[in-house]
Amino acid sequence: EQVELPGPGQWVVAECPARVDFSGGWSDTPPLAYELGGAVLGLAVRVDGRRPIGARARRIPEPELWLAVGPRQDEMTVKIVCRCLADLRDYCQPHAPGALLKAAFICAGIVHVHSELQLSEQLLRTFGGGFELHTWSELPHGSGLGTSSILAGTALAALQRAAGRVVGTEALIHAVLHLEQVLTTVETGFHRVSQDGLDLLTS
Repeated sequence: EQVELPGPGQWVVAECPARVDFSGGWSDTPPLAYELGGAVLGLAVRVDGRRPIGARARRIPEPELWLAVGPRQDEMTVKIVCRCLADLRDYCQPHAPGALLKAAFICAGIVHVHSELQLSEQLLRTFGGGFELHTWSELPHGSGLGTSSILAGTALAALQRAAGRVVGTEALIHAVLHLEQVLTTVETGFHRVSQDGLDLLTS
């Protein structure tokens, strides 16, 4: 749903608890979830009384994407600036710096990586400028507490709202599933083929 754009510089923040799976983990991931259905029993948990996973996004006047990954403290983050579409091309390589954030911009429809328009033109034409997106997790890497999918959810929720859209829970869940597939696919022109060969996506 389209809503009023937040003012430039106004942060939109999304925070989530971690997740502990008791049974059924990964049965809710495509293609298994779509072919057989999934059933997961889990528990949302706070860490030290706080939601440990989050994202914040805001519009900036520069027609660029500013990405920051790391703890809440800005001085400790890895910072990436995307000034052209070539800077986004590694969005489907999970270990590339900022890949999840780059994929979030693409899956949210804010940036079209195969467009004939340059990144700056796309951002100026639709939003009058660019975006800054900062994500964080206070959990250890590889903790198994759902960090990557929850982080994708917070990034998408914050970005969509910063772009003047409100997304319902069910739509956000499907968007996260899509982002996770896009993040682990191999580029082949205008088609993306998953590395395990189980799924085909077209752009």
